Amino acid sequence: MWPRRSDALFIGLSTTQVAWQFAGSAAHVGSVSVPRVQFDQVVAMIESPSMPSRVPDIHMVAGGSVARHWLQTAPPGLRSLSELQAFVKSRADQLFGGDPGWVVAADWHATRPFLCAALPGGIERLASAMAIAKRATSHLATTLTLALAQHARNFPADGWAVLHEPEALHLMYISAGKLEYFRTAVVPVGLEALALEDEVGAEVARSSALAGGLPTGPLTILPMNQDPGATQANAALKRAMRLGGAPKP
Repeated sequence: MWPRRSDALFIGLSTTQVAWQFAGSAAHVGSVSVPRVQFDQVVAMIESPSMPSRVPDIHMVAGGSVARHWLQTAPPGLRSLSELQAFVKSRADQLFGGDPGWVVAADWHATRPFLCAALPGGIERLASAMAIAKRATSHLATTLTLALAQHARNFPADGWAVLHEPEALHLMYISAGKLEYFRTAVVPVGLEALALEDEVGAEVARSSALAGGLPTGPLTILPMNQDPGATQANAALKRAMRLGGAPKP
């Protein structure tokens, strides 16, 4: 018999919280700093008497405070994909620091800018260790990459698309359907609608200046979650549950 899709473990991560849900039970929230936490500490948080020794699937999604994204262009002179991958890995270490090291995924391209995603190496090791412990298939993603797939049809052909998740704005300038600029800005949790519009406007103006004078419009704001008061970890948890096909509560 195939396992029910609800028999999965769903985990949302931020730098300050772990939020998780198994099957139909209520979500439990932890408050540890995830990139520096040890595997056994996370397992101790998530384990409960009702948790089976084997879980078919683990869906783990990292929020914007854990995952780092940037727009990269391949430098001239590279001769292979492996050289480009090594260059981007070193770029992540340069941008974000080499400790604990970064695991990088990207939409690799030799001639146009492409978006890169970097996760702390400890997060990948955590996902792998939990998969081994639970004899599970592990799925690891970021809130931004999932939101980009969801909202791709809503992006303007020319102008700004701003994706909003708790604690972060992801600002993208698109020209002729191609991503030309990307930046993530940290914002307070639970911004009201008017305050959010003001914050987005200020960050777009700042990004335009940093990029050397890009137009400041038109502007499209796309929410990545529907609960303005949610923490980033809980928003990532909801993404993980949607990704894994969990039934709505």
